[in-house]
Amino acid sequence: GAETMRLEGHRGTVNSTCQIPDARLASGSGDKTVRVWDLRTGAEICRLELDAAIECLVSIGAGTLVVGDAIGGIHWLELMN
Repeated sequence: GAETMRLEGHRGTVNSTCQIPDARLASGSGDKTVRVWDLRTGAEICRLELDAAIECLVSIGAGTLVVGDAIGGIHWLELMN
């Protein structure tokens, strides 16, 4: 029941998270960013800024995210490993 890690950095509400293979986590926020975190260290390893608040995201492979934004956009993002 104890918190083991806290990932901080978003300046808006976190609307969506998803696990990415290789111990990574993606988070999408109302601050218009998608952030990718290393779950072994808790470090932010990538930040992507889009034109609108992030409403949802899903990982569809080792390095691919599909992101839905608040103004109807769907973004296909290829992450570096």
